[in-house]
Amino acid sequence: MSDISLTNMSSLEILVPGAKQKLTASGTSNLFTLLKDLKAKVDQACRTAEEFTKLYYESVDRKRHLMSRYYLDTGVLVWNGNGTIGKEMIQKFFEELPSSEHVIGSLDSQPVLDSIVSSQLTCVIQVSGFVRFQDNVSKPFQQSFMITAEGDKWKIACDNFRLQESVEESKKHSSEV
Repeated sequence: MSDISLTNMSSLEILVPGAKQKLTASGTSNLFTLLKDLKAKVDQACRTAEEFTKLYYESVDRKRHLMSRYYLDTGVLVWNGNGTIGKEMIQKFFEELPSSEHVIGSLDSQPVLDSIVSSQLTCVIQVSGFVRFQDNVSKPFQQSFMITAEGDKWKIACDNFRLQESVEESKKHSSEV
């Protein structure tokens, strides 16, 4: 989470934990430019998330043989606590999952600030919804992606998927083990 401070409405400082530098603008025109640039990046991240997730979930549900195309060569997938690295291993993982149908309930995306990713165009996408595997009942899920531009394509650097269970269901499953 970042802290944004306004001083006399003529300077803006954005402090981002873990960032090597803070973003600073002083003077009305610099402040306006910084805010305008940030808004443009947020808008682009939102458009990117909508387009990217539409293609991604269509492929997961109907074109699994194409999943490796979405990942960097060194991409990471953590699926319900099971991790795999590299797009070939990720492809193999997806091919072994039962057929699925995803319904997106909510979507959010934020740009990653240039100072954190050395000006590499990068977004974090959060998705929640419901998924049904084969003929089983639908279950809620959460998924987050960190995607980065590679040429004119978006590629997944990191993908975290988790089925959501109620606390009671979780207790029941842990007592069965």
